[in-house]
This record gives sequence, structure tokens and C-alpha cells, in this order.
Amino acid sequence: MEQRQVSITPDALAQLQALIEETRKESGELFVRRFRDLAERNGWDWFGLQSDQNFEQRATALLRGITHSRYGAAKLEKLEKGGFARWIFNADPFCGDEHKELDGIVLPREHEFWQHYTPPLGWRCSCTISGVEDGATAGQLGGDPGKELPDWWNRIDPETGLRPGIDRPWESRVSPDLQTLVEALSLPGHGNAPLD
Repeated sequence: MEQRQVSITPDALAQLQALIEETRKESGELFVRRFRDLAERNGWDWFGLQSDQNFEQRATALLRGITHSRYGAAKLEKLEKGGFARWIFNADPFCGDEHKELDGIVLPREHEFWQHYTPPLGWRCSCTISGVEDGATAGQLGGDPGKELPDWWNRIDPETGLRPGIDRPWESRVSPDLQTLVEALSLPGHGNAPLD
């Protein structure tokens, strides 16, 4: 995939970070309006400034992406500090089929699966993980200790380099930061972001 050159200065990134913090308790519409001003000031034409609909879709995807990434990172940090022996994958019912197939999986926290499938796994992913000490507790939280991983979980698509159910740039355990998300939205195909 050919990468487009984008101009994201540290100052512009700091302004965007401040804007997200200022508008996080407000409506998404306020973020989109104020982000348009920021994008215009910085000449981010590649962000879809020519079309109100394209711009709004990308801005909404960015806000959703950073919100889910932050939540996922905080949840992971809490689980790692909690010392839970097992983690449960809790699928969002609105995510893709792969996520639904993983719902209820209970695995030791050291399992390789968690290196790749620690939510969020994509632009719209609202899946979560929970920590438990034993199988009985896992069952009470929607986990199925006897459920096996699907055979596809560790396959890598030779064309995309991604595992099933994972969008770029969520292909590693570490959730993408703001700059990575902005850069992904500047790529041809918009980093697989759902722009609708």
C-alpha cells in the first residue's frame, strides 16, 4: 500500500489533542465543526475538506477511533495490574462475525491470542475483555471456559498482513495513538475506516 505524505506538525497534533479533550463531553457535531477549522488552518486537504460528507465521516471515525483506543488501553492496563489469571473476550453484538465467534473465549492472560486480539480491534469495535480468577467466575461473566479458539484466529491474510477481524491500525496489542489514526485516515482506502 502506497503511503501518502501528510503534514502533521507537533503543534497541530497538540491542538487536535486539546480539541478532543475540550469536546469529549460534548456532542460529536461540535468536534466535527471545530476540527474542520483546525484542518483548514493546517491545510489538511487530504482529510476530505472538499466534501462536507467526506469530512464529517472521517472526523467521526477519528473521534470514535481515539475514544475506543483510549478505553481499550485503560482496560488493558487495569487487567494487567489486576493480576487476573484468565481473561474473557466479550464481543460487541454490532461487530463482525469473527468478533461474535470469539465471544466468551476464556484464556490464560499469557496466551498468544491476547497479543493480537485485545480490543478494540477496529474502527467500530466496542468489544471488551474481563478478568477472572477461575472458570466458575468466568461463566458468571458470560465466559465459556470450554470454548475453543476458532481455527482461523492465527492466520494472516497474505494480501493485507492482518488477522481475521482486525482492522489496520489495530493490528498490535497496543492501541493506536492519535497520530497513527490521523495518518491511517490519510491513506488511500482511509485505513479501512468505515466512512458511512
